[in-house]
Amino acid sequence: MYYEEEPYLPTHPTNMALSERYWLSSKGVSIYVNETNPLFLDQNNYRDNYLCLIAKNKAPYRHRDSVQLNYELGVFLDPKTAHQYMVKTHLGKPTGRPDKRMIQHPIWSTWARYKANVTDKIVETYADEIIANKFNNSQIEIDDKWETCYGSAVFDPIKFPNVTALVQRLKQKGFRVTLWIHPFINRGCEPAYSFALRNNYFAKNLDGRVEMSWWQGAEAATIDFTNPKAVKWWVDRLKFLQKLGIDSFKFDAGEVSWLPQVANFSGSLDMQPGIFTKAYVQTLATNFNDYIEIRVGWRSQELPIFVRMIDKDSRWTWNNGLPTLITTLLQMNLNGYVYVLPDMIGGNGYLDGSLNGTEYPPKELFIRWLQANVFMPSLQYSFVPWDYDKEVKNLKNSF
Repeated sequence: MYYEEEPYLPTHPTNMALSERYWLSSKGVSIYVNETNPLFLDQNNYRDNYLCLIAKNKAPYRHRDSVQLNYELGVFLDPKTAHQYMVKTHLGKPTGRPDKRMIQHPIWSTWARYKANVTDKIVETYADEIIANKFNNSQIEIDDKWETCYGSAVFDPIKFPNVTALVQRLKQKGFRVTLWIHPFINRGCEPAYSFALRNNYFAKNLDGRVEMSWWQGAEAATIDFTNPKAVKWWVDRLKFLQKLGIDSFKFDAGEVSWLPQVANFSGSLDMQPGIFTKAYVQTLATNFNDYIEIRVGWRSQELPIFVRMIDKDSRWTWNNGLPTLITTLLQMNLNGYVYVLPDMIGGNGYLDGSLNGTEYPPKELFIRWLQANVFMPSLQYSFVPWDYDKEVKNLKNSF
């Protein structure tokens, strides 16, 4: 892997949703860098086969008067002993377990199969297919484009004319219902955007600006999860969705690279900007139940919730394809995140990289993906076995 002075924080361009400052070698040598240092990672750049750790005053970190690189070097007889020591002294362990049903039975998501084309009829038809094909469920998850606009936290009344009735029917069919949530509000999504802006609920940069962009919004802003008033307002809106019958949530994003740069938060300067990710995840774990899922982490290994892998592509290759299920799982585990939720079985099926186009994974790729996932903590379908043939559908009887 190649990195050229990459800021070592939860960032999306390099898929570093988890970026714990811990390295372990097969010879039993460990490195741990203090979380307060403005750390950059340089790998196979200055020198081949070398890891270079750099601390400097440079974005996305805020300027500080004194720059230090504080690290701990451990030398042990073997990597197992080294890792056990790191777990005990730095990484810690989860304080409990996530929801058992998410481990016992599959999660069913609308995302890969339908992308943003969700409606109440599509969701219910999907649920009926799952039942007709005699599959169990832990929950069914309604993904992107359920809102009137991104960040409104209000169901689109055309797509979902009666949410309460839909949820009740799904529960009668034996499903729990979860909803995709993100921490952004698009400019023009009213009245949410203006209300949050007026009350200083958005994360700001050093110039006081809130503008940022994300994959579904060229002009948007991010909720400041270090602001207790902003957190209460944002959480209350989700609690209202739960009053409609929504059981839990799939939380997306949370990396500091989605913030206006250079981000400026209250609290310790030395912990910025990583404090944003930690505050975001802590908010979710504290205010919602144990069958949420998140996709980021920064010093949050103690939380007993599922952490989802970043979207995988429907490929055989090492370029974010099938083999990277294994490496991602191992990396997350080594960094102390043991409750790993693999992404959709078969990958996301992006057509030419588009968020809206769908290309189904080939049958063999789907089968191999499913076989790998069976040995991981949880199964998550979007593409389904009956999209193929009886052979794939009957595979569940062999596990």
